[in-house]
Amino acid sequence: MVDENKIILVALIEQTYGISTEPIFKIINFLPDFKVKKIHENGLHKKNSQGQYCFDIIHKDVFQIPYVGDIKNLSVIVGENGSGKTTIINQILRGGKGKSQIYLIFKQNDKFWTYPDLAQESISIPHCSTHPYIIKFSNAKEFPSGDIYIRSGAIDASNYKNIIGFDKNDKNIIGFDKNDKIIILKETINQIKFVEKFKHKIIEFVDYTQKGVNVTFEGNKLPNMSNQLLYLDKIEKLTNKIDRDFINHKVVEYFSILINYIIDIEYSEKNRSQIKYEELLNLHLNFRNNKNIQNQYQSIGIDSDRFLPYDYSIGGLRNDVSDIQLNDSNIKQWIEIWHTLYIINLYFNYVVKSKVGRDNKYHEEISTMLKELEQKLQYNFNFSTNEIDELKKQIEQIKVSYKELENGLFDQSTSYTQSLKKWDQVWQKIKAPCFRVAKAISYTSYFELTEHGYFVKHKLIPDRVWTKLKDNGIPSSEIERLKDIEELLYKLHEINTDFKILSEIISTISEISIPELEESLQFRWIGLSSGELGLLRSFASLYSAKLALQRKTPRGIDQENFLILLDEVDLGMHPEWQRKWVSTALPIIEKIFDNKHLQIIITTHSPIFLSDIYKENIIYLSKENTEYENNKFNKTFGQNIYTLYKNSFFLNRLMGEYAYKSIEDTFEYLNFKINSDSKGIRPESLFKELSDNLQKKTAQKIIESVGEPIIANQLQELFNRAFLENKDEIEEIKDKIAKLQEQLKQLEEDNSK
Repeated sequence: MVDENKIILVALIEQTYGISTEPIFKIINFLPDFKVKKIHENGLHKKNSQGQYCFDIIHKDVFQIPYVGDIKNLSVIVGENGSGKTTIINQILRGGKGKSQIYLIFKQNDKFWTYPDLAQESISIPHCSTHPYIIKFSNAKEFPSGDIYIRSGAIDASNYKNIIGFDKNDKNIIGFDKNDKIIILKETINQIKFVEKFKHKIIEFVDYTQKGVNVTFEGNKLPNMSNQLLYLDKIEKLTNKIDRDFINHKVVEYFSILINYIIDIEYSEKNRSQIKYEELLNLHLNFRNNKNIQNQYQSIGIDSDRFLPYDYSIGGLRNDVSDIQLNDSNIKQWIEIWHTLYIINLYFNYVVKSKVGRDNKYHEEISTMLKELEQKLQYNFNFSTNEIDELKKQIEQIKVSYKELENGLFDQSTSYTQSLKKWDQVWQKIKAPCFRVAKAISYTSYFELTEHGYFVKHKLIPDRVWTKLKDNGIPSSEIERLKDIEELLYKLHEINTDFKILSEIISTISEISIPELEESLQFRWIGLSSGELGLLRSFASLYSAKLALQRKTPRGIDQENFLILLDEVDLGMHPEWQRKWVSTALPIIEKIFDNKHLQIIITTHSPIFLSDIYKENIIYLSKENTEYENNKFNKTFGQNIYTLYKNSFFLNRLMGEYAYKSIEDTFEYLNFKINSDSKGIRPESLFKELSDNLQKKTAQKIIESVGEPIIANQLQELFNRAFLENKDEIEEIKDKIAKLQEQLKQLEEDNSK
């Protein structure tokens, strides 16, 4: 990227008020080569003719080595607990609170300005509305401060809800209302996409493709693992029983979601005027007359090794009728009765809605059903006396309503209206188990049922599902995508490491208009530690936030620049990962923001970070001082980590990975300069692509920055040998030494005579 396009945050100025009416300005400078300072005159903060407080920006020529690629604008904020590290990050992201005003000082080329562009500026530096994209990510949990505003063109990616909400909220106010379960799912999906795209980069930290992902469907209306489920034909071919059981159940769960979607449409009561009573009446009369109906009743009533979901089984029915003791001896009879009552109620509603007389095509069949129901009560059911008496009352009311309905429909007689009202009162008391049985029968109709003693075996019939979806208005193109998902599910395992298949499932489901499918789907990482998950969250959230910002760019945003705020990004990481973070994580972040200029500000509690950071890039905060210091530490780069962080963690090397590689590269480079017969400079070396002048400056900078005296001295000796001003002069000095040694020898021989 061309340097002239870079926008850099130079400093933050916080304006507050103390006891006096005069404002107090606190300054934090982020760059080693530019410093913002207050201008004092006669011991007071100088004001210009407009009454604005004057500041000066001082430039200092500081040679900087990029940490990776183009990233050299890196600041690490450290300090005591409570010194305000997170506060500074939030001030950059959000601005000031209360009477506090925050000014961000940006630089592009030779131009400096303050942001935001306020109507009344208190400071003399020109103001402008331009700034880079701003992304914050934190692994720390912050207590709500009540301050929810975020600057335009900025995202707090610490909570994935904010990334989802960015596209839905023009003001980018935190608090977008989204189901937490869906947010977790979308975040995990985003992580899977990230691993697939960046797996070759992130493997230097963790090989997430070997960790694996578990794919599940969740919901109250999904079937149970049971021996009563038979294998689908495609699964019969698999040799491994564990795979057969897992994949078979997973595919049936998937189809169950589609079946439930169909059932919810067919039985919806949101708008009674739109209920298709005749369609449902036809459907259930056909069910009742089918030879399979007894198996369906039996399946619903099975209590042991139950396959059917709770909502479609004896478990749900027990919840509906807690006063009835359902058991193996009476459940099937109750299910048949509730199904009959459901059909009769459908008939009543159909007649009223259609205004048909007794000559309607269902009249004779419903009359027969009523007689059969009345006759069955004469049998010795395993019902209590109270249960039988209550059923008789219900049947009497049905008979009265049925007769008056036929006789009084067209003259709207009082008896007809009152009779229906009485029936409706009865129906409201009994409709819960009736509806549950009706839906359960619909659910089981998508399976081939085979009686097996007490049990009923179930085998899914996928073609019935596809046909019903088409009948309910799902386009053929979408049904084909649903079939693609089915084929992908056959390729899954209990733990999945094929991220291409996972990504295909995700992308295909995103094209489907059935929301229940996405809501039921769950992806879970297997075997990830909290540190591994935290690391993945940080990278994937930065990537997702970048895409969200680029989809929706407000005015005033320079799209070539990103300011990344990483608050305690090392939290929860093992020290060995902290040691490698600069060397390994920065290249990943650079890749995420490919071809964009990055400025990164990090806060940390971990001194381990400092071993990889040049002194001028460290900002130290103290609770006592109002000024922000960067001279708290001596040379940190390449410093022994045990000196910076006295702890008992096991570390492979005693300095940060970036520092180690830089020092190793410097040793190699200086040896190459000294010994012409050396093997040369490795392609991955820090010095490989640099000009001769930059190679020399880089070596000098590293030697000056190393905090370990022994290493620094060794490097300096090599540097002196490599960069003597003239090789001929070396030979001349050697000749002089040889001649002097010869003269000395001659004098010694003369004196001995």
